[in-house]
Amino acid sequence: MPERCPVFDIQLVWNSVKRSHNSPSLDRIEATKGYVPGNVWVISWRANDIKNDATPAELRRVADAIEVRLGKKAAGRELDGVTWDEYPVGRA
Repeated sequence: MPERCPVFDIQLVWNSVKRSHNSPSLDRIEATKGYVPGNVWVISWRANDIKNDATPAELRRVADAIEVRLGKKAAGRELDGVTWDEYPVGRA
């Protein structure tokens, strides 16, 4: 079993009684195929919750909106421990 979430690269907490963002979650890669070998991966509960009912296109639109539209307002704020003079440029 993985020690880190392949989506967010955060440590997975396997021995917790209470579910958290770092809890491991078994996720189907192709929802119609079920929980069968080759169609599952272990990701964090947070990653699984985010992608619960969103399509890849919807997730890209949300990410692009955060980077491009909201990003200009975030200049001068801290992001992942770094204070940005300008917000990083979003995807074209």
